[in-house]
Amino acid sequence: PTETEEDFQQSLDVLRLYSQYKDVIGELRCINMMYLIPGTDMIDRDFQDMIEADFEFASTDKRWAPEDQQRWQVGNNTYDIRIERFYRYQGLAKELGMAPRFLKKQSLLDDYLQCSPEPNKEIINLIKYVHNSG
Repeated sequence: PTETEEDFQQSLDVLRLYSQYKDVIGELRCINMMYLIPGTDMIDRDFQDMIEADFEFASTDKRWAPEDQQRWQVGNNTYDIRIERFYRYQGLAKELGMAPRFLKKQSLLDDYLQCSPEPNKEIINLIKYVHNSG
């Protein structure tokens, strides 16, 4: 939850490095954004005091809506930033010939347009590119 842009750039660098060995590694299995799941250590112990959410945040409540597991932030790490990073990573993986085998059929474009104060046209195009099988 505390990932910075610098941290994310390191992830992109590792992907570029691994792409040199894609014949051995093969494609990526899957790439996911972080979800906060009630009752896990991540919430109960590690980051509870840092997480900001616009819903009732109670670690003992097992009835969070799935969208609530994503709509939280720690500092500048907001849902729209996580969507942007998710697709920047996915886009680079596709460009490098390492696109994941299992990609959600439904894009997060609607979520991105709803939660981003200023949707980035490059990210919108990237979302479309990642989900285009051609």
